[in-house]
Amino acid sequence: MRFFLRGLAGLMILAVTLGLLGLGAARIADALRQRAADAARPRPVAERLVSVAVERIRRETVHPVITAFGRIEAPEALEIRAPLGGRILAIAPELRDGGRVAAGTLLVQIDPADARSARDRARAGLAEAEAELSEAQAALPLAREDLAAAITQRDLRAQALERQRALAGRRVSTEASLETAALALAQAEQAVVGRRQALAQAEARVARARIARERARLALDDAERALAETEIRAPFAGLVADVAALPGRRVAANEPLGRLIDPQRMEVAFRLATADFARLTDAAGRLRPLPVTVVLAPGVTAAGRLARVGATQDPDQAGRLVHATLDLGPDTLLRPGDFVTVAITEPPLTDVAILPATALGPDGDILIVGADDRLDALTLPVLLRRGDTVVLDGAPEGARVVLHRRPDLGPGMRVRPVLPESGPDADLVRLTPERRAALIAAVAASPRITPQMRARILARLQADRVPGALVRRLESRRGG
Repeated sequence: MRFFLRGLAGLMILAVTLGLLGLGAARIADALRQRAADAARPRPVAERLVSVAVERIRRETVHPVITAFGRIEAPEALEIRAPLGGRILAIAPELRDGGRVAAGTLLVQIDPADARSARDRARAGLAEAEAELSEAQAALPLAREDLAAAITQRDLRAQALERQRALAGRRVSTEASLETAALALAQAEQAVVGRRQALAQAEARVARARIARERARLALDDAERALAETEIRAPFAGLVADVAALPGRRVAANEPLGRLIDPQRMEVAFRLATADFARLTDAAGRLRPLPVTVVLAPGVTAAGRLARVGATQDPDQAGRLVHATLDLGPDTLLRPGDFVTVAITEPPLTDVAILPATALGPDGDILIVGADDRLDALTLPVLLRRGDTVVLDGAPEGARVVLHRRPDLGPGMRVRPVLPESGPDADLVRLTPERRAALIAAVAASPRITPQMRARILARLQADRVPGALVRRLESRRGG
């Protein structure tokens, strides 16, 4: 009986175990089916947000300035040459390289002895020619009177011959008397011809004497001019360069003795890229007289205007060669050959936006962040490129623009815009065109500024309002 009860208990435990195993298997099967169903059902994907740096577009007035490098030229330089050969007696104390002379200063004195002797001989020759002319003019009336007397004598001989012929007709006169009267008339005719020839010679003598006097007068003028050319004077005030004159030195005619440079009439020649040059011309293709600023060193500047374009194009050079006249004073520090920085102030561009060049995409468009933080592509005309900045026309005021384009950004994406911390703008100042051009030229000529920093500073200086701290820092460096 006990064995039976133990067997029945074992069967019940086995049944319970099998039931629990079946229940666990059913639960596992339900879980697997549920998992398969969940895997087959599509899950909603959450949109990934990308943080982008943006800033608000602000339309303003931009004052574009083109910077270039050029050299100072002196188109009004005068080459000092010896008009005639001789020995140099003296030179001016200012006749030294870099010397400053006034207009009319005696620069070089050449020995005038030979020229003075030539002048005296020419003066004596003129006196002799005038005496010859006076003598010829005095002989001319005598020749006329001699001719008149010969003509009167011939007329008398002719009347005598007529009387002899009348007497011969009445057989009162002889043939010998008639022949004698005819011979006397012939001699009188010959005398008239001789007196006419003498008168012509007297008139020709007067003409030759006048020509000789004129030739002597020209010779005297040449001699006096040669004597005056022994003194070489400065035709205008200027600076002396390339001096080759020494006291006691013998020079030949037309030998160079130096150069005289007018410091107030110098130009700057520089080369511009074709795109920059095209913006400096008007509708007719003529160069506009835009203002320029030349910087030699901090504090050494000069103003001027565009004047002309080179007549020919060097095939080995790119761009265009442009010349600008400078408004200089007599005490300017600029010299021909100086390597300078040139800043050309273009007409202002109004209602435009300045953006970093990294905001432009490969197609030249920009990305605008909309109200729902989604990106929208916008293509705008690029008016100007300066370093790592661009000037765009027609940009929407106040719109948020992406500052750095990346390959993973595109229209329609939702982003997380990050605006820069806004600082106070009370220190922004407006610059005059002359002050702006001088600052830009100084930045372009500074060797201590890196190219990237130079491009950023130039972009800031071309804006309508410039940070006052930047202006003060640049002007303090120029003053130092």
